[in-house]
Amino acid sequence: MLESKYLRQGESLLEASTLDGASYTWNSIVKATNHLYLGFQYRLGRGDISLWYDKWLTDDYLCHLVPFVNIQDTQLKVQDIFQDGIWHFEKLSTPLPMETKKQIQSYILNDNMEDVIVWGPSGDKIFTATTAFKWLIAVNSLPISQFGNWSWIWKLQIPENIKHFFWLTFHGSLPTNEFRVFRHLSIVSSCNRCMHGQEIILHLLRDCHYSRQVWQFLQLDHDSNFYVANYMDWIVNNINSVRGILFAVTCWTIWKSRNSLIFPNKRWTTWQIVNQVNILFNDVINTLQQPTQPRIGRNVSWDPPTFPFVKLNTDGSSISNPGDSGYGGIIRDHVGNMLIAISGECGDNCKIIVN
Repeated sequence: MLESKYLRQGESLLEASTLDGASYTWNSIVKATNHLYLGFQYRLGRGDISLWYDKWLTDDYLCHLVPFVNIQDTQLKVQDIFQDGIWHFEKLSTPLPMETKKQIQSYILNDNMEDVIVWGPSGDKIFTATTAFKWLIAVNSLPISQFGNWSWIWKLQIPENIKHFFWLTFHGSLPTNEFRVFRHLSIVSSCNRCMHGQEIILHLLRDCHYSRQVWQFLQLDHDSNFYVANYMDWIVNNINSVRGILFAVTCWTIWKSRNSLIFPNKRWTTWQIVNQVNILFNDVINTLQQPTQPRIGRNVSWDPPTFPFVKLNTDGSSISNPGDSGYGGIIRDHVGNMLIAISGECGDNCKIIVN
């Protein structure tokens, strides 16, 4: 549907460009295609494509495999040098290396088939997000074993919410201001804390003046590469170090302090951030040191009262300890029908009082 709306007649997606007034989805597809362009190639049919400047060989464009293309050959199509099942290299004024000739001879044209664009890096020539991601990693010389496989995150000895935080970080999905602008959710990408520079992940967690104060206070920035590594290397190297748990907890707490400034509009001091880091770090360590208890499954259900009685169930919770707290309650009859429901705030209390 998008192709019929935005592509000109005879134009392929690989030739498309972003358009003013086009949908965000279409322009995003075009931008992504530009990054993946070199991964696509033609699967030969009748050979009605450029011999030199369309990618139909497995590895590269034919023009890249010769020192030059003779001016007499520039307009040739693949079908022009293939007749009666034989490749006629003598028609070329451009000399081809012997290895290239052998590679070309492995192809056979079929007049009854069209030339089709396929995804080269995949064995079945079908485009998938997985093969595209692996191909992009490979062409950018990034170690797929380290950055393409995220399963190690879930094996870290840290709380589940912090694991999810790092999962979002590695996928570039942490809702920083820069990310929100990219998603058209905001028009301001600057850092809310220092008001300098774009709030990208690395600025938020490390390079912002307020974040640096935390790292310096905790003495976690002594490594010479601490402030120069890209964000993936920075996180991977530090979270897998001997102080990995403290590093992870610090990143999480910096993120929480940033959110506290945006939503409740409360700015945490460096000392408050460090204090929260120490509390959470000690909680994690104490939890890890406790012997693992076998899990015993049990069914949890609500038991109705006998007629004509009703039952009141209540609960409460607090954010931090102490922190903002609230309560809730519900009254139900003997068949489970809700009669009354209540909820409210308890002010600044600790978990013991609330529960």
